[in-house]
Amino acid sequence: METLAVIFAMAALFLWVRSEANADRRYISEIQRQDRKDILTLVEAIKEDVRAIKEEMKDFHNRLCAIEERRGK
Repeated sequence: METLAVIFAMAALFLWVRSEANADRRYISEIQRQDRKDILTLVEAIKEDVRAIKEEMKDFHNRLCAIEERRGK
């Protein structure tokens, strides 16, 4: 009788630990999904900043060329 109680207790603990592990796995998966979204948002923001910097550099270069042309004449 005591052996049967121990077996049932072990089975119950096994099932409880398994359900906790699954819950933790789902929680971590959701956190990773949110982190991926945040990272993609940051990457897009960085790309937009780089585009803006390139545009600013082109504009500056064009203005510099115009100044050099006026000086040369």
